[in-house]
Amino acid sequence: MNKLLKIGDINIDFTYQFDSYFKDVVNAYQTDEFHDDSYKLIVTVEKDLREEKKENKFVYNDNIKWSDSEETSIITHFPDGRIKSIISYKNDYSLIKITLNEDLKDKLPEYEYVLSGKMFFEIALKKKYLPVHASAIKVNGKAVLLSGPSKSGKSTQSKYFLDLNRNAYIINEDKPLLKIDDGRVFVLGTPWSGKHVINANEKVLLQGIYFLNKSTKTSINEIDRKLKLKLLMKNIHRPSDEESIDNMIEVLNNLIDLSSIYHFDCENNISSARVLQTFLEDQI
Repeated sequence: MNKLLKIGDINIDFTYQFDSYFKDVVNAYQTDEFHDDSYKLIVTVEKDLREEKKENKFVYNDNIKWSDSEETSIITHFPDGRIKSIISYKNDYSLIKITLNEDLKDKLPEYEYVLSGKMFFEIALKKKYLPVHASAIKVNGKAVLLSGPSKSGKSTQSKYFLDLNRNAYIINEDKPLLKIDDGRVFVLGTPWSGKHVINANEKVLLQGIYFLNKSTKTSINEIDRKLKLKLLMKNIHRPSDEESIDNMIEVLNNLIDLSSIYHFDCENNISSARVLQTFLEDQI
C-alpha cells in the first residue's frame, strides 16, 4: 500500500505492507498532493536479507551500524545470526528503506509499525518537531500532556481524566509531536501512537505538561528548569545524528521557556483526575 501523508508540514510518501496498525488511522493524514520535498519511507518483506557493508562500522547492543558520507544502514539479527531487519537511509532521511525478514511471521506488522515510527520521528526531529512519550488529551480547546516512564500510571490517569470529561479526547496516546510556532507550543497527532493506535490529525495549543509520579497523596507543582530538562530528556525520542541533536537542544530550550511543566503526584484512583480537572479550570 502506498499513501501520501501530511503531518504538520511534513510530507511522507509512505509504502507499507500491513493494515494491522494503520487501518482506519492513516487515512486521516492522507493527501492527494505530491510534494517535491516528500520523504520516502518504504517497508518491504523479504526472505534472505544480506548485509551491505559501508566505510564505517559501529556495534551497539544487538545492532550493527554501517555508514558512509551518503548513507547509513542499521542491521539487527536473530539469535542464530540471520538478519532480522535492515534499515537503510540517506543521511538526510530523504529516502528510508526498511526491510523485514519474512521469518518474523506474526510479528511482521508490529515490527513494521515500530520501525517505521522510529524513522518518522527521526524525520520529525529534522523538521524541528519534538516527539514526546506522553498521552496528549484535548480538553477545553487545548492539549494536556500526561507523561512519565512505563508503569507511572499514564494510561490509568488518562482513562480517569477522560471519564470525567466526556468532551475530551486523545490526540495521540503515546507519541505526540511538539512544535513551536510564533512563540507558542503546539501538539500534533501522528499515525504512530502506541500499541492501541489512538490518535487524531490535529494541531492543538499546549496547555501544559504533567510528569506523573505514583503517590499516596495528590499534588500538582511547577518545577524548576533543571528538573524540567531532566524529565523531558527521559521522555523524548533521542536523535541519532548531529544536526538533529542540535535541533532537539534548540526545541528543548524553547519549550522550557514557553511551557508550563508540572510534577503530578497522583493516586491510583479517579480522585487525582478530579484534582487535575480543578487545576485546569483554575488556569482558565
